[in-house]
Amino acid sequence: MGGAHTRRSFMETSCKGLAAAGMLGCAGIPVLTTQVRSGKIEVDLTGFPELQTPGKGIMVRAEGAEEPIILVALGEGNVRALSGVCTHLACAIRLTGGTLTCPCHGSTFSLEGAVTRGPAPEDLHEFPTQVSGQTVTITLD
Repeated sequence: MGGAHTRRSFMETSCKGLAAAGMLGCAGIPVLTTQVRSGKIEVDLTGFPELQTPGKGIMVRAEGAEEPIILVALGEGNVRALSGVCTHLACAIRLTGGTLTCPCHGSTFSLEGAVTRGPAPEDLHEFPTQVSGQTVTITLD
């Protein structure tokens, strides 16, 4: 297949370009492009009003992280950091209508990362978070 591009590689390349430009990500939500420092990612909540509304979120792409992270608002100041990669075939997860979905094969996940419809075999990986004032710290493990 020489120089042929598959649909998946085209989408991955396009998504990375949009995220690097600071535009909306392929998940249809705002993207924070940052870096990992000492195994942690810090997110300033003041720049993301979406995280004040339960069911809304942002995509975090950090240089030094192995995968994108979806930071989801659960309400009352609680947030959850979940892998942005489906456990079925590693497609990019989207946050739409208060549900995490995989556009490749239809898997869905709750805002807590639990599989609600397959074929995904496992829940999304959750990263530990700590909220202090207007900063969320995500610990990579």
